[in-house]
Amino acid sequence: SCTVDPEKAEIIELGGKWDLNSKLSLTAALFRNERSNYRVASNDPTIPVAQLDGAARVDGLALGATGQITADWSIFANYTYLNSKVIQGADDVFAAQGRDFVKGDDLLQVPDHAFSLFTTYELRQWNVQVGYGVTYQGESYLTQHAQITNSNPPARTTIPLVKSDDYWVHRATIAWMPTQDVEIRLNVNNLLDKTYYTRLRNNGWATPGDKRSATLTANYRF
Repeated sequence: SCTVDPEKAEIIELGGKWDLNSKLSLTAALFRNERSNYRVASNDPTIPVAQLDGAARVDGLALGATGQITADWSIFANYTYLNSKVIQGADDVFAAQGRDFVKGDDLLQVPDHAFSLFTTYELRQWNVQVGYGVTYQGESYLTQHAQITNSNPPARTTIPLVKSDDYWVHRATIAWMPTQDVEIRLNVNNLLDKTYYTRLRNNGWATPGDKRSATLTANYRF
Protein backbone atom coordinates (compact mmCIF):
# COMPACT_ATOMS: atom_id res chain seq x y z
CA SER A 1 0.00 0.00 0.00
CA CYS A 2 1.06 3.64 -0.57
CA THR A 3 1.78 5.57 2.64
CA VAL A 4 3.12 8.84 1.20
CA ASP A 5 1.22 12.12 1.24
CA PRO A 6 -0.24 13.23 -2.11
CA GLU A 7 1.17 16.10 -4.08
CA LYS A 8 -0.66 19.28 -3.13
CA ALA A 9 -1.40 22.61 -4.81
CA GLU A 10 -3.05 25.61 -3.19
CA ILE A 11 -4.23 28.55 -5.31
CA ILE A 12 -5.21 31.96 -3.97
CA GLU A 13 -6.71 34.38 -6.50
CA LEU A 14 -8.17 37.87 -6.38
CA GLY A 15 -9.68 39.23 -9.57
CA GLY A 16 -12.23 41.50 -11.12
CA LYS A 17 -14.11 42.16 -14.33
CA TRP A 18 -15.11 45.52 -15.76
CA ASP A 19 -17.72 45.89 -18.51
CA LEU A 20 -16.87 49.20 -20.17
CA ASN A 21 -19.99 48.88 -22.28
CA SER A 22 -22.28 46.09 -23.34
CA LYS A 23 -19.68 44.70 -25.75
CA LEU A 24 -16.19 45.19 -24.23
CA SER A 25 -14.93 43.58 -21.01
CA LEU A 26 -11.63 43.95 -19.15
CA THR A 27 -10.37 41.43 -16.59
CA ALA A 28 -7.52 41.41 -14.08
CA ALA A 29 -6.38 38.87 -11.51
CA LEU A 30 -3.59 38.45 -8.98
CA PHE A 31 -2.84 34.89 -7.92
CA ARG A 32 -0.45 32.66 -6.00
CA ASN A 33 0.05 28.96 -6.68
CA GLU A 34 1.89 27.01 -3.97
CA ARG A 35 2.86 23.44 -4.79
CA SER A 36 4.16 20.97 -2.23
CA ASN A 37 5.03 17.30 -1.84
CA TYR A 38 6.24 16.98 -5.41
CA ARG A 39 9.04 14.64 -6.38
CA VAL A 40 12.65 15.69 -5.97
CA ALA A 41 15.72 13.52 -6.38
CA SER A 42 17.31 12.13 -3.25
CA ASN A 43 20.91 13.29 -2.86
CA ASP A 44 21.71 10.27 -0.72
CA PRO A 45 23.31 7.54 -2.88
CA THR A 46 22.05 4.94 -0.42
CA ILE A 47 18.46 5.98 -1.21
CA PRO A 48 18.29 5.99 -5.02
CA VAL A 49 14.63 6.98 -5.19
CA ALA A 50 12.72 10.22 -5.45
CA GLN A 51 11.46 11.92 -2.31
CA LEU A 52 8.18 13.82 -2.03
CA ASP A 53 9.77 16.85 -0.36
CA GLY A 54 9.62 19.48 -3.11
CA ALA A 55 7.95 22.87 -2.75
CA ALA A 56 7.55 25.76 -5.20
CA ARG A 57 5.64 29.00 -5.57
CA VAL A 58 4.35 31.00 -8.52
CA ASP A 59 3.01 34.54 -8.10
CA GLY A 60 1.23 35.94 -11.12
CA LEU A 61 -0.77 38.70 -12.76
CA ALA A 62 -3.25 38.10 -15.59
CA LEU A 63 -4.87 40.85 -17.68
CA GLY A 64 -7.41 40.43 -20.45
CA ALA A 65 -9.60 42.36 -22.88
CA THR A 66 -12.43 40.81 -24.89
CA GLY A 67 -15.13 42.26 -27.10
CA GLN A 68 -15.74 45.13 -29.47
CA ILE A 69 -13.95 48.48 -29.26
CA THR A 70 -16.28 49.86 -31.93
CA ALA A 71 -19.06 48.34 -34.01
CA ASP A 72 -16.45 47.27 -36.59
CA TRP A 73 -13.37 46.62 -34.44
CA SER A 74 -13.12 43.50 -32.23
CA ILE A 75 -10.29 42.43 -29.94
CA PHE A 76 -9.21 39.48 -27.83
CA ALA A 77 -6.03 40.02 -25.82
CA ASN A 78 -4.39 38.67 -22.69
CA TYR A 79 -1.14 39.16 -20.82
CA THR A 80 0.37 37.04 -18.04
CA TYR A 81 3.28 37.75 -15.72
CA LEU A 82 4.69 34.86 -13.65
CA ASN A 83 7.28 35.06 -10.88
CA SER A 84 8.30 31.51 -9.99
CA LYS A 85 10.63 30.21 -7.29
CA VAL A 86 11.82 26.88 -5.94
CA ILE A 87 11.12 26.85 -2.19
CA GLN A 88 12.68 23.42 -1.65
CA GLY A 89 14.34 21.38 -4.37
CA ALA A 90 16.05 18.62 -2.35
CA ASP A 91 14.97 16.04 0.19
CA ASP A 92 14.38 17.15 3.79
CA VAL A 93 17.69 15.75 5.10
CA PHE A 94 19.86 17.62 2.64
CA ALA A 95 17.74 20.77 2.86
CA ALA A 96 18.31 20.82 6.64
CA GLN A 97 22.05 20.55 6.00
CA GLY A 98 22.03 23.60 3.70
CA ARG A 99 22.58 21.44 0.63
CA ASP A 100 19.47 22.41 -1.32
CA PHE A 101 21.36 23.89 -4.26
CA VAL A 102 18.35 24.79 -6.42
CA LYS A 103 16.50 26.65 -3.68
CA GLY A 104 15.68 30.15 -4.89
CA ASP A 105 16.02 29.27 -8.58
CA ASP A 106 13.24 29.96 -11.07
CA LEU A 107 11.12 26.99 -12.08
CA LEU A 108 12.03 25.38 -15.37
CA GLN A 109 10.14 26.40 -18.52
CA VAL A 110 8.03 29.04 -16.77
CA PRO A 111 8.31 32.29 -18.80
CA ASP A 112 8.11 35.58 -16.95
CA HIS A 113 5.96 37.17 -19.66
CA ALA A 114 3.41 35.85 -22.16
CA PHE A 115 1.09 37.83 -24.41
CA SER A 116 -1.42 37.15 -27.16
CA LEU A 117 -3.62 39.38 -29.28
CA PHE A 118 -6.14 38.81 -32.05
CA THR A 119 -8.08 41.67 -33.58
CA THR A 120 -10.38 42.05 -36.58
CA TYR A 121 -11.84 45.02 -38.44
CA GLU A 122 -14.88 45.03 -40.70
CA LEU A 123 -14.62 46.95 -43.99
CA ARG A 124 -18.34 46.86 -44.59
CA GLN A 125 -18.36 48.91 -47.77
CA TRP A 126 -16.45 46.07 -49.47
CA ASN A 127 -17.87 43.17 -47.41
CA VAL A 128 -14.32 42.44 -46.23
CA GLN A 129 -12.92 41.54 -42.81
CA VAL A 130 -9.20 41.89 -42.03
CA GLY A 131 -7.51 40.49 -38.95
CA TYR A 132 -4.15 40.33 -37.24
CA GLY A 133 -2.82 38.19 -34.41
CA VAL A 134 0.41 37.94 -32.48
CA THR A 135 1.73 35.65 -29.74
CA TYR A 136 4.68 36.43 -27.49
CA GLN A 137 6.51 33.90 -25.34
CA GLY A 138 9.13 35.27 -22.97
CA GLU A 139 12.42 33.74 -21.90
CA SER A 140 12.39 30.83 -19.48
CA TYR A 141 15.07 28.88 -17.65
CA LEU A 142 16.14 25.47 -18.94
CA THR A 143 18.59 24.67 -16.12
CA GLN A 144 18.91 25.18 -12.39
CA HIS A 145 21.90 25.38 -10.06
CA ALA A 146 23.43 22.14 -8.84
CA GLN A 147 26.09 20.82 -6.52
CA ILE A 148 29.79 21.14 -7.34
CA THR A 149 30.74 17.52 -6.92
CA ASN A 150 34.47 18.03 -6.35
CA SER A 151 34.15 20.64 -3.61
CA ASN A 152 34.45 19.95 0.10
CA PRO A 153 32.10 20.86 1.62
CA PRO A 154 29.68 20.62 -1.33
CA ALA A 155 28.85 24.00 -2.83
CA ARG A 156 26.36 25.51 -5.26
CA THR A 157 27.49 26.03 -8.84
CA THR A 158 28.05 29.59 -10.03
CA ILE A 159 27.80 28.73 -13.73
CA PRO A 160 25.28 31.05 -15.47
CA LEU A 161 21.96 29.33 -16.03
CA VAL A 162 20.72 28.56 -19.53
CA LYS A 163 17.65 30.40 -20.85
CA SER A 164 15.48 29.85 -23.88
CA ASP A 165 15.05 32.66 -26.40
CA ASP A 166 11.86 34.68 -26.39
CA TYR A 167 9.88 34.94 -29.61
CA TRP A 168 7.00 36.67 -31.40
CA VAL A 169 4.78 34.83 -33.90
CA HIS A 170 2.46 36.82 -36.18
CA ARG A 171 -0.57 35.72 -38.18
CA ALA A 172 -3.08 37.44 -40.46
CA THR A 173 -6.48 36.77 -41.98
CA ILE A 174 -8.65 38.36 -44.65
CA ALA A 175 -12.18 37.36 -45.59
CA TRP A 176 -14.55 38.40 -48.35
CA MET A 177 -18.31 37.87 -48.05
CA PRO A 178 -19.78 38.41 -51.55
CA THR A 179 -23.20 37.40 -50.20
CA GLN A 180 -24.66 36.88 -46.76
CA ASP A 181 -24.20 33.11 -47.07
CA VAL A 182 -20.75 32.88 -48.70
CA GLU A 183 -17.35 33.53 -47.09
CA ILE A 184 -13.95 33.17 -48.74
CA ARG A 185 -11.10 33.42 -46.22
CA LEU A 186 -7.31 33.40 -46.38
CA ASN A 187 -5.39 32.61 -43.16
CA VAL A 188 -1.61 32.99 -42.94
CA ASN A 189 0.13 31.56 -39.85
CA ASN A 190 3.66 32.58 -38.81
CA LEU A 191 3.41 35.50 -41.21
CA LEU A 192 7.10 36.48 -40.94
CA ASP A 193 8.31 32.85 -41.06
CA LYS A 194 9.90 33.16 -37.62
CA THR A 195 12.12 30.31 -36.43
CA TYR A 196 11.23 29.39 -32.87
CA TYR A 197 11.18 26.34 -30.61
CA THR A 198 8.67 24.82 -28.21
CA ARG A 199 8.83 22.01 -25.63
CA LEU A 200 12.48 22.75 -24.90
CA ARG A 201 14.44 20.46 -22.59
CA ASN A 202 17.63 20.96 -20.63
CA ASN A 203 19.38 18.25 -22.68
CA GLY A 204 19.23 20.28 -25.88
CA TRP A 205 16.09 18.69 -27.35
CA ALA A 206 13.34 20.96 -28.67
CA THR A 207 10.44 20.97 -31.12
CA PRO A 208 10.61 23.53 -33.97
CA GLY A 209 7.57 25.76 -34.25
CA ASP A 210 5.36 25.69 -37.33
CA LYS A 211 6.73 27.31 -40.46
CA ARG A 212 4.76 29.89 -42.41
CA SER A 213 1.62 28.39 -43.91
CA ALA A 214 -1.46 29.66 -45.72
CA THR A 215 -4.97 28.23 -45.92
CA LEU A 216 -7.71 29.32 -48.31
CA THR A 217 -11.24 28.23 -47.44
CA ALA A 218 -14.70 28.81 -48.87
CA ASN A 219 -17.77 28.44 -46.66
CA TYR A 220 -21.42 28.40 -47.69
CA ARG A 221 -24.21 28.64 -45.12
CA PHE A 222 -27.63 27.20 -45.90
